[in-house]
Amino acid sequence: MKIKNALLVSFFLCSFCYSQTNLSDLPKQHPDTIKNEMQELFIELRKKHPGFYRYNQKEEFDAYIDSTLSMIQSPMNELEVLRKVRPIISRIGCLHTGIRLSEETKNNLNSSPNVLPFLLYYDQGNAFVWKSIDTTCPIKLGDKIVKINGKEIDEIYDVLLNHIPMDGKNTTGKYKLLEYTFPIWYRNSIEIAEKYEIELDNGKKYVINGLKEEHTLQYSDIVNEPLSLNIIDSIALIKIPSFSKSYLQSKNQKFEKTIRSYMNTIEAQKVTNILFDLRGNTGGSDSNPAWLSSLFFEEKFRYWDRIEITEAFAKEITGLNRTFYGKPTYENGKWLWSDKGLASKEFKFTREQKPSKKSFNGTVYILTDGLCLSSCSDFVAIMQSNKKAKIIGEETGGGYQGNTSGLIPSEQLNSGLIIDVPLLLYFNRVAKNKNLGRGTIPDIKLKPAFDALNDDKIYLNKVIEIIKRDY
Repeated sequence: MKIKNALLVSFFLCSFCYSQTNLSDLPKQHPDTIKNEMQELFIELRKKHPGFYRYNQKEEFDAYIDSTLSMIQSPMNELEVLRKVRPIISRIGCLHTGIRLSEETKNNLNSSPNVLPFLLYYDQGNAFVWKSIDTTCPIKLGDKIVKINGKEIDEIYDVLLNHIPMDGKNTTGKYKLLEYTFPIWYRNSIEIAEKYEIELDNGKKYVINGLKEEHTLQYSDIVNEPLSLNIIDSIALIKIPSFSKSYLQSKNQKFEKTIRSYMNTIEAQKVTNILFDLRGNTGGSDSNPAWLSSLFFEEKFRYWDRIEITEAFAKEITGLNRTFYGKPTYENGKWLWSDKGLASKEFKFTREQKPSKKSFNGTVYILTDGLCLSSCSDFVAIMQSNKKAKIIGEETGGGYQGNTSGLIPSEQLNSGLIIDVPLLLYFNRVAKNKNLGRGTIPDIKLKPAFDALNDDKIYLNKVIEIIKRDY
């Protein structure tokens, strides 16, 4: 269940203005044209998106959509439309459902220096600079920011949190995402400026220049490690930055082969404790985490319970599509996705899974954060639910009960925006009423302190000490 990198978003009025990037070249559409297209979009989503009402009451959500669209009263360009509808998309509670700018508009934005030159760590209403992107910027590491262009920092975060999609009502994933991408979210959600007035808690104010987007932190700056094994104080620390086959190929690694070699080393050195570090693992191939879980079972088990689809989508599975994906079945009032087509390898995890011939008999710990998403969060949920691992860290951003993903077609709207719509509703084989609308809640909660953001050893040492006290 791969994630599209499409997290952008909403609308906030400035009390005053600074030097603005010129977006006057972007064409505007009549409000009725915009409303009609958005109404048609949400009608289609109700038909095709199987998780559209997973976390919302139908009447309440429909009323919210109608109320939001009714506020479109004047002509808008593509960015303005995005800012208006993004909160609706976010409210679905599906991190795989994305709405994003066209490449043309994105390139327009990226051509000017309109991005804040620092990253923020937010905790209980306080925002501290944890990384400066521009060494000439007077804002330094550890500075506490209270206002940006006259806007209170907590008000800014309230807006951003309402625009970032995450499974259910989860917020740890949103906060963690903002630690790395705050400048882009601020630009696309709050305002576009080339100069920013920054106010610190000590009353000092600075007017600073923005940067071009290309100078900001990229995803490859966050997650760029290979699979690795380190044995620390009789604890086998296995870092898995991604379950994606393409990511691992870029590191010249094969998942099963590499993990098997690690397990052989662990056995040879008689290590009885494993710590899987999954922080920042946004998912990837389902087969990798499903196989990994089998190493810790001694009996047959279930990974997914079922995959549901909508009736409208089920009726489109005909001809060659039915040969490739299999024929959906209708059972107990639900349309179920098939695991019998030519593509069944990708969907076979609804079947009973076989345990490894040689399971690990020691203790397993999993270190998580809010960016444990999609297939990664499925793995964490299955391991905790079956008491095969103790979870340390922060709540996963991906849903404990499952997510909506799998097949994710994209379509460009007349406004220029691009919508990504997941079509398969996954249910993990976990307790049905546990953690509804939430990720996997850690058995031992541990949030990284500010000083650990630039020195990960500080946080890892705390985790290691917790494990040593546990055994």
